[in-house]
Amino acid sequence: MSTTLTRRQAKLHREACDLIDTDRDLDEDEKWFVLEHWQEAANPEHCLAGAYFTPLGLAGDMRINVVGTRIVDLCAGIG
Repeated sequence: MSTTLTRRQAKLHREACDLIDTDRDLDEDEKWFVLEHWQEAANPEHCLAGAYFTPLGLAGDMRINVVGTRIVDLCAGIG
């Protein structure tokens, strides 16, 4: 993934950050918005800290194979 965001991506990322910073619980649509539009590449510090995130599609595929209330991110750290 490129570390340069388009203007649209940057705008959507800012909106996702605003939702994260609210003092209330997010509804399901807002949670999905954050999952789809928060960009780890928006902050270079995340790259320096080695923060990697499982792509939403892969995470969705993995949830099919997980039961119960606990989830293990099998892709954590593969960056």
